[in-house]
Amino acid sequence: MEEILVLSIIFTSSDDASTKAIASVQVRCDALELIHTGNFFANPLMDEEREVLRWYLETYWKWPYEGFATRGKPSRNC
Repeated sequence: MEEILVLSIIFTSSDDASTKAIASVQVRCDALELIHTGNFFANPLMDEEREVLRWYLETYWKWPYEGFATRGKPSRNC
Protein backbone atom coordinates (compact mmCIF):
# COMPACT_ATOMS: atom_id res chain seq x y z
CA MET A 1 0.00 0.00 0.00
CA GLU A 2 1.31 3.43 -0.95
CA GLU A 3 1.72 5.99 1.80
CA ILE A 4 0.86 9.61 1.17
CA LEU A 5 3.68 11.91 2.21
CA VAL A 6 2.88 15.42 3.32
CA LEU A 7 5.51 18.05 2.69
CA SER A 8 5.08 21.20 4.78
CA ILE A 9 6.73 24.50 3.91
CA ILE A 10 6.42 26.96 6.76
CA PHE A 11 7.25 30.67 6.43
CA THR A 12 7.75 32.53 9.71
CA SER A 13 7.98 36.33 9.57
CA SER A 14 11.39 37.71 10.35
CA ASP A 15 12.05 40.79 12.45
CA ASP A 16 15.79 40.68 11.80
CA ALA A 17 16.64 44.14 10.44
CA SER A 18 20.23 43.11 9.67
CA THR A 19 19.10 40.95 6.73
CA LYS A 20 16.77 41.61 3.81
CA ALA A 21 14.85 38.47 4.71
CA ILE A 22 11.13 38.85 5.25
CA ALA A 23 10.70 35.29 6.55
CA SER A 24 12.59 32.21 7.65
CA VAL A 25 11.73 28.94 5.93
CA GLN A 26 11.24 25.49 7.40
CA VAL A 27 10.61 22.41 5.22
CA ARG A 28 9.44 19.23 6.88
CA CYS A 29 8.09 15.76 6.18
CA ASP A 30 6.89 14.23 9.45
CA ALA A 31 6.36 10.74 7.99
CA LEU A 32 10.07 10.54 7.07
CA GLU A 33 11.14 12.51 10.16
CA LEU A 34 12.91 15.08 7.99
CA ILE A 35 13.17 18.74 8.94
CA HIS A 36 15.21 21.46 7.27
CA THR A 37 15.43 24.93 8.79
CA GLY A 38 17.65 27.92 8.34
CA ASN A 39 16.90 29.29 4.92
CA PHE A 40 15.52 32.78 4.48
CA PHE A 41 13.03 34.23 2.00
CA ALA A 42 13.79 37.67 0.63
CA ASN A 43 11.21 39.84 -1.07
CA PRO A 44 11.97 39.63 -4.81
CA LEU A 45 10.18 42.92 -5.60
CA MET A 46 11.70 46.38 -5.60
CA ASP A 47 9.75 49.18 -3.85
CA GLU A 48 8.36 50.52 -7.15
CA GLU A 49 7.25 47.07 -8.32
CA ARG A 50 5.58 46.40 -4.97
CA GLU A 51 3.70 49.73 -5.19
CA VAL A 52 2.48 48.98 -8.76
CA LEU A 53 1.29 45.53 -7.69
CA ARG A 54 -0.45 46.99 -4.63
CA TRP A 55 -2.21 49.58 -6.82
CA TYR A 56 -3.29 46.95 -9.34
CA LEU A 57 -4.72 44.58 -6.71
CA GLU A 58 -6.27 47.17 -4.39
CA THR A 59 -7.40 50.02 -6.66
CA TYR A 60 -7.56 49.10 -10.36
CA TRP A 61 -10.35 46.53 -9.98
CA LYS A 62 -12.64 49.25 -8.58
CA TRP A 63 -12.15 51.61 -11.54
CA PRO A 64 -11.04 49.59 -14.63
CA TYR A 65 -11.86 52.35 -17.13
CA GLU A 66 -10.70 55.78 -18.34
CA GLY A 67 -7.18 56.68 -17.16
CA PHE A 68 -6.97 53.63 -14.92
CA ALA A 69 -7.61 51.35 -17.92
CA THR A 70 -4.57 52.78 -19.69
CA ARG A 71 -2.38 52.40 -16.59
CA GLY A 72 -3.71 48.88 -15.91
CA LYS A 73 -2.93 47.46 -19.38
CA PRO A 74 0.03 45.06 -19.36
CA SER A 75 3.14 46.39 -21.02
CA ARG A 76 4.93 44.53 -23.79
CA ASN A 77 7.83 43.95 -21.38
CA CYS A 78 5.80 41.43 -19.34
